[in-house]
Amino acid sequence: MTRRWLALLLAVVLAACARERVYLVGVQDETSHTLMAEMLSETLRRTGQRAIQVPCEDIRHCTQLLRAGDIDLLPAYSGDVIALGSGRSAEELRLPGGVYRGFAALGIALGPDLGFEAPFRVIMRQDRAGEAGIETIGDLAKLEGGIAMAVPEGYAARPGDGLHALVRRYGLNLAQDGPQVIGNDADRMAQLLRGAVDAAVMRDFGYDLAAFGAVALEDNLGFFPRYHATVLIGPSAVAAELELRRAMAPLSGRVRGSDMRDLMQDVLAHGWTPAHAARRLLVTKGIAEGLGPGIERPPIVLALDPRDDLGAQSEIAARTVSRAFPERPVEFLNVFDPLGALATGRAEIALVDSEDFFRFGRGRLYGLRDTRGEAAAVIGERRLYLLRRAGARGGDALAGAVGVQAYGSTAGRVATAVLSGLDHEPTVRAPLGELLDLLGSGEIDAALVVDSPRPKIITEALQAHRIRLESLAPHGAELPLFLSDTRIPDGTFPGQ
Repeated sequence: MTRRWLALLLAVVLAACARERVYLVGVQDETSHTLMAEMLSETLRRTGQRAIQVPCEDIRHCTQLLRAGDIDLLPAYSGDVIALGSGRSAEELRLPGGVYRGFAALGIALGPDLGFEAPFRVIMRQDRAGEAGIETIGDLAKLEGGIAMAVPEGYAARPGDGLHALVRRYGLNLAQDGPQVIGNDADRMAQLLRGAVDAAVMRDFGYDLAAFGAVALEDNLGFFPRYHATVLIGPSAVAAELELRRAMAPLSGRVRGSDMRDLMQDVLAHGWTPAHAARRLLVTKGIAEGLGPGIERPPIVLALDPRDDLGAQSEIAARTVSRAFPERPVEFLNVFDPLGALATGRAEIALVDSEDFFRFGRGRLYGLRDTRGEAAAVIGERRLYLLRRAGARGGDALAGAVGVQAYGSTAGRVATAVLSGLDHEPTVRAPLGELLDLLGSGEIDAALVVDSPRPKIITEALQAHRIRLESLAPHGAELPLFLSDTRIPDGTFPGQ
């Protein structure tokens, strides 16, 4: 009797093992593909499947493994079919069923659309593009001596939509040293912003390029196809395709472009592992269960004031911290007193403007620094601009109603302090965009604002001839110690 029960138990266990399918998921060596692979693997595990990730190099190598049966599934983009030498143009792929037919010709089935796109873009520094009169990819031909280009890993080897195909289509010349291959998106962007390259190829996840002082060039010849995130199903998994589609259904169409942008920032700037970042998203979508107690690496908490619109500088700060402490992810804490959070142990690092750092003391507006923290690094700079309504008359740029930025923000406090030293008081406090609208409509005559060295919103208002730049120098303003008197170089702004 005992033997019969043991035999029955063994048979049940063997039957269960026989039914359990192990899916091999290919993972390309690029952050967005790693995130997609983590999301796919976790979704499969949720439905009782087993998923093992298999590293592969680029789309061509990974697809070779997929077609050979060495992997079963591969997160990819619909436009990758061009890179595989399918012979189909971007125009053909845009036709109904074009992408499906392209992959089918390679023996690959097209799985679910994950819900977002990640197109390739050619980007430049905004000031560099403006100086050279470059708006389209074709305009890069204006650069003398060839184009210094930074590209992702494997991009130069893509036959249909890669670097050399791009150069041929637009009739461009590369610099003699050839392209710089930089796998990490953030490092590629950093090289561009430092001026080490003229242009860079990036996948676009909806980043605010203007906040970084960058701009995407128009693909006026329609070179790039659409890049919808999807899952490729190889021949080895075709027999289980219906079961697979049911298992992947919770992920289908659920990931927005903004989700991927946040995940990329979590990994590249904030130091989160792709597995943990992807799992957090699946939990918020209700696809996976809670994360459980704790995480492997406790985060470094970075405090900042939500009233200060620091734009890209907050991400640059997070990346700086992440590089200094590579084993710790970075988590933002929004609090009105970042240095107070530092002093009480709620945060380990605070991101503050110089105005906040030096605005501490008895009976003095500036001069003594806040001793609750030590300065560790300078992340960036902002400028104080005096703007005047384009149609306003009179020699005094501060005559009439003057606006400053929102109450409580660093920008608003700095502008108010400067005005007070000139015996002026602000008439209106509002966000920068609203101040420009008030200037354009004539409801105020001037505005004293703080923004990045090349703010897009001010540049656009100047181009529309709504405002003009004025100098503070004739007013003899007494500037706080952390502000330096600077002449804005000619050509920084249109009509300057």
